[in-house]
Amino acid sequence: MYVEKKKYYNFKRWGIYAILSLSYVLVFFQRMAPAAVADDLMRAFSADASTISMLSAIYYYVYTLMQIPSGILSDKIGVKKIITIGNIVAGIGTIIFSVSHLVVYAYLGRFIIGLGVSVIFVGFMKNNSTWFEAKMYSLISGLTVLIGNIGSVIASGPLVEILHLYKWRVVFLWLGFLSIILGALSYLFVKEGEYYNGESVSGIWRINDSQMHGYHNIESIIRNKDIRISAIINFGIVGSYFAFIGLWSVPYIMDVYKIVRDEAIIYNTVSLIAFAIGAFCIGYVSDYLKKRRIILIIGSGIYMCVWICMMLFGHASNVMVLLYYTLLGVSSSTAVLTYTISKESVERDCTGLAISIVNVGLFLGAAIIQSIIGFTLDHSWKGGLRDGIRMYDENAYICSIYYIIVFAV
Repeated sequence: MYVEKKKYYNFKRWGIYAILSLSYVLVFFQRMAPAAVADDLMRAFSADASTISMLSAIYYYVYTLMQIPSGILSDKIGVKKIITIGNIVAGIGTIIFSVSHLVVYAYLGRFIIGLGVSVIFVGFMKNNSTWFEAKMYSLISGLTVLIGNIGSVIASGPLVEILHLYKWRVVFLWLGFLSIILGALSYLFVKEGEYYNGESVSGIWRINDSQMHGYHNIESIIRNKDIRISAIINFGIVGSYFAFIGLWSVPYIMDVYKIVRDEAIIYNTVSLIAFAIGAFCIGYVSDYLKKRRIILIIGSGIYMCVWICMMLFGHASNVMVLLYYTLLGVSSSTAVLTYTISKESVERDCTGLAISIVNVGLFLGAAIIQSIIGFTLDHSWKGGLRDGIRMYDENAYICSIYYIIVFAV
């Protein structure tokens, strides 16, 4: 009997994981797609770097503001409801964004998208903490980031190929409908963690109403040293990586190295693949070695060194730039361990809240740094144009890299 229950349990948890994975793929797609369509957006809305940066960054600002509420909601109302609502709201925002002809409506669409997707990651991680054994959590976290980054990869090379066939508005319109469909699937099939004889089949502790005291203890979680350090690491490392790779990495290659978009996107794709594989492998290595902090320190150090090399050595060879992008992806992926550290630093009824606080650092960093990059590029613009849109020279990008290094430190 127990064996049959265990098989059914495994089938159910991996089925739920598959649905949440598809939702998370769309989250990453929404996050990284602006890099591939930056030129299209600048042309469609007659926008400069600051406008496009804000159009992309508004996603991160909303995501940031929603992180703590997302953590509370994931613990309070459960994964099923929060994922369902998040997918549907994100779908509505994507449809609005796709049909917008004025930038103000595009802002509204991106705002709603950010509102919807902001709850999915925390809900997903909460789901992992209740459906999978504690000893598997780092590995599952790495696998989750790996799967999510499939969306990033699709938003790079494959999206550029799709844009040869369909306009960006059509692509985002269908993306909105897909998100709503995932919301329906979440409502029908996603379940909360199941327990037999009062205990989890997987050995995971179950939250109940009498243990919801954590919500009155947000201050104590914020005061937790491990939580604060994890949030800071996400702010400077992953935040700056997402800010650059999610919008300006492709224009940087096109403007500085005079490479067409179809080729420039390859560098972006390689970096995102490196990030995805790195996150998965680092989760496995961390579990095997039982080490978290030393891996984080090494990864952060490599990340900062790569940016310093990009700033100091300027116009490098194409091979070196590809190496830089690869190292940025791998080194920044070590930050996936901050979620494991956070989970291990708080009581289990506060897991969602702790992860959401760490996420605040990541997305606040991405939002601020992306806005700074846009402002810096416009301030340094010397009047150059590429296909009717603003083109920025190498010195402008070097100034932007300087700010990235400051945040990474």
